[in-house]
Amino acid sequence: MSRGRHATPVKLAKKERQELLSLIGRKTAAQRDVMRARIALLAHEGHSNTMIAQELSVSVQTVSQWRKRIARQGVQGIREGERSGRPARITQETRLQLIALACEAQEAEGRVTPTLDEIVVRAVERGIVGQISRSHVQRILQAGDIRPHRVQQWLHSPDPAFREKVNVICKLYRRAPRNAVVLSIDEKTGIQAIERKYPGRAPGPGRLRRREFEYIRHGTQALIAALDVHTGQVLGSCRERRTQDDLVAFMESVAHAYPGKQVHVIWDNRSTRGMVSGFTSTSPLCMPAGSIRSNYGLPSTPAGCCAMPATPAPRICASAPSSLFASAIRQRAPSNGPSGAIRCKLAHLDVELAMPTLTAKHHASELQRQLRALLGHDQIVTQAYGAHLLIKRLDDQDPIVVARLSELGRNLYGAAFRSHSGRWEPLPGSGPLDEMAQLVVTLLEPYLQPDNY
Repeated sequence: MSRGRHATPVKLAKKERQELLSLIGRKTAAQRDVMRARIALLAHEGHSNTMIAQELSVSVQTVSQWRKRIARQGVQGIREGERSGRPARITQETRLQLIALACEAQEAEGRVTPTLDEIVVRAVERGIVGQISRSHVQRILQAGDIRPHRVQQWLHSPDPAFREKVNVICKLYRRAPRNAVVLSIDEKTGIQAIERKYPGRAPGPGRLRRREFEYIRHGTQALIAALDVHTGQVLGSCRERRTQDDLVAFMESVAHAYPGKQVHVIWDNRSTRGMVSGFTSTSPLCMPAGSIRSNYGLPSTPAGCCAMPATPAPRICASAPSSLFASAIRQRAPSNGPSGAIRCKLAHLDVELAMPTLTAKHHASELQRQLRALLGHDQIVTQAYGAHLLIKRLDDQDPIVVARLSELGRNLYGAAFRSHSGRWEPLPGSGPLDEMAQLVVTLLEPYLQPDNY
């Protein structure tokens, strides 16, 4: 006959035993939970506390404690219960007030995102807490998944028909109309054409491939590309500049790439499309087509859509009602020569303007004439270099580049000078060619004089 107290019997259901076995076989489970699960299974098999303690290398008191809890609560008895501990100093209501304080708009103070130190100061000033550390505030915000220091931008459209227009584009993206292609077109400007000053070296045993740090600038290139949103095919063209004529030439190549199909073009209504006077904000510029049906335009948002049959014919611009332009027409003679001048009529002026604009070489020549007149010597030369007009000083050796004018828009330039390290440092202001020439002479006159001056 056994002596002493009998062990508390433990009876587990089949589902509970399977749950405990799954916990024991889990590699990422906490070891304390695994030990308690083994106690529960051995107790269910009827083993004594002493035998279980010897098997698991724990004390008899530990086995007895968890055996009683498992007998009362079942499988849930192996989990840690809530401990009393010190009462929370920051209540749940105070935590919510701190989160609301971190989410307040800060535009009035010139900055959108508040710092942790600013949140602490405001919380104390408003009486939300008497004292709190910045690390405590950080833990509260992190627990609530609040990151007030991060900003995600979005674009708002005041167009009341924006939703309907977006639905048209989304429908085209999901499925192209029969015998048609959907192209998304955009351009990337200012791509640097860089050449390494010295050739690189091939890798070797224990040595990585070496590449020369110094490089030579060869100006910038502009990439215009069209993506077929359903096949992934890309049509691209690299050019020195991104002007109206470049875009028209690119659209001609797009039209010839899809003969006999209707081409739906999706692009924004900014940059080149709105840079040249005479094109409406809802018009997709001039494309080689007998007629262009403009599905819709979004003059206030960077999204637009138009459709054109890709058949070789004279270029005709689609026109749409606009507060500025009544119509824009560009025609080409049936010969193989260059395109004719653009004729555009302004609705509010009712005048006819002749385009295209002057070439970059003409502007470089005009800039050189003005600089020589202002400086009083002819040791200055200019050169058209992509979208820039380089200003060089003639010395006994090679010409030295001193400054440049960069085209920002139609008859609008910005200036920069070249430092001793070769970097371009911008000059303040922008304006037409003659004003920027005067600005360059005023600020950089000592550098524009010849050595024997």
